[in-house]
Formats: sequence, structure tokens, C-alpha cells
Amino acid sequence: MPQAGRTFEEGRIYHVYNRVGGGWMAFDDEGLGERFIEIFRHVVDRDEATSFGWCLPGVNYICAVTTIRNVHRKKRKIVVEGG
Repeated sequence: MPQAGRTFEEGRIYHVYNRVGGGWMAFDDEGLGERFIEIFRHVVDRDEATSFGWCLPGVNYICAVTTIRNVHRKKRKIVVEGG
């Protein structure tokens, strides 16, 4: 059953993270890490957010962000292919 979308509320700080399946070391590939950061910066700009930082330790990503307005996002799956 799909989950509902989420609203990021103005001024709150969000700890955002996810893990790559199967133990694949996605961010050991420098190109994929750079692409992730490019997409992340685009989303931060688009949603008028502030990034406090991010970390790509190989099998997952971790970031901390806040927004200056409420942002509602529908749940969607993003797949990054590479290798």
C-alpha cells in the first residue's frame, strides 16, 4: 500500500536519510556521488530550503535541511542507475 505524501513544515529541521539495497556501495562511484549532490542542490534551490550538510558514506545518504515555507511532496520512487 503506497504511503501518503509528506509536508515539510516551514522552519523545522529535517534529518533525511536512505540506504541503498543489497549492500551496493553506490557512492563509491564518484560520478554517482556527484550526480546525487547535483540533484540535491537542485531540490534545495527549488524548494527554497537550506542545507546544513550531507554525507555519502557509501551505502546510504544523510542530510539535514530546513525550509522557509511549507512544501508538500507526493511520495515517489527515484531510481539511480549506474555501475
